Amino acid sequence: MSTKIAVGNAETKLKLFPDDFFNCVVTSPPYWMKRDYQAGPEELGREPTMREYINNLMGVIDQIYRVLAPHGTFWLNLGDSYVGNEAALAESEMLPQKSLCLLPYRVAIAMEDRGWIVRNVIIWWKPDCVPESVKDRFTVDFEPVFFCTKNPGYYFQQQLHPYSEKTLKRCQRFVDNGEAFDPLRHKVDPDRPTQAGMKLLGRMAPGIVKNLIVPGRTVHTMHLDRANGNNRDVFNPDGANQRCVLRIATASYHGLHFAPFPEELVRLCIDAGCPPGGSVLDPFLGSGTSGVVAERMGRDFYGIELNPEYAQQATDRILKARATHLAMAKGSPAGMLEPTAPQNESTPADGMLSGNG
Repeated sequence: MSTKIAVGNAETKLKLFPDDFFNCVVTSPPYWMKRDYQAGPEELGREPTMREYINNLMGVIDQIYRVLAPHGTFWLNLGDSYVGNEAALAESEMLPQKSLCLLPYRVAIAMEDRGWIVRNVIIWWKPDCVPESVKDRFTVDFEPVFFCTKNPGYYFQQQLHPYSEKTLKRCQRFVDNGEAFDPLRHKVDPDRPTQAGMKLLGRMAPGIVKNLIVPGRTVHTMHLDRANGNNRDVFNPDGANQRCVLRIATASYHGLHFAPFPEELVRLCIDAGCPPGGSVLDPFLGSGTSGVVAERMGRDFYGIELNPEYAQQATDRILKARATHLAMAKGSPAGMLEPTAPQNESTPADGMLSGNG
């Protein structure tokens, strides 16, 4: 397992990598007109217009497309901006004052135009979001995360979450009562469609299925299979398929970086989209959370960060995570193992800090 951190411009550094190199990319670029990370003239997010920002970001994303393996996955977290105090727009863009820019979705559409497949828009819901002083709109408490791939076939490990107590009680009642699907009881009246129960944990008898006869409804292949007697069990005893709304608190960090990734969000992306022993890239490393999580999960990691101070802090965090992991593996308290750097090196060619663990 190796970890490497490059200091420099993301697009420039990515050009040093060969095609189809990484299994998974998890990143959160600087948002437009939100913060100044003091990284100099090449810093993304300080462009005077939204169009310039999107063009610069797409330059990096084009390189990500090139270096991502054919079966790889790309997870992009991107926040939005409002026209006004946060955003200065060119006359050609002319969005109304106070309007939401819808910038993440403009980027996603630009990605689709370049050949990306957008598989999901995941909603990162922040239950502890920062309060806003506005009184003429709702407080924004979420950000989108786009799950994208290069090809229809790609690596994906299904993520499951526990069933609700209500669902478990309903399923247990079906089992205890020996219930089966009954068209009369579960209603097939097209004028009064209702959602039937789990139908004996998802096992359907051949015959009439209400989802096949509701006018105007697109028939799902799952319902066709059930009607034809090809039983498809929708009840997985290990849990339900992960939904797209993720309730994850924001992360706290006492270093220089303003907006660290929450570890649980990164963990889910890597677990779902990177095979064991695979490689993870974060071209906007920031505080290094993606590297910390990749280290814990046993993946090779490559990070790129424009600000040298952030890169050093990220390196320190990753080394500390490695030391803790090794200490736990040896059965000793983490505090007994000092997080010493493993032969770091810096070369003029690529500014790469590297270490193996």
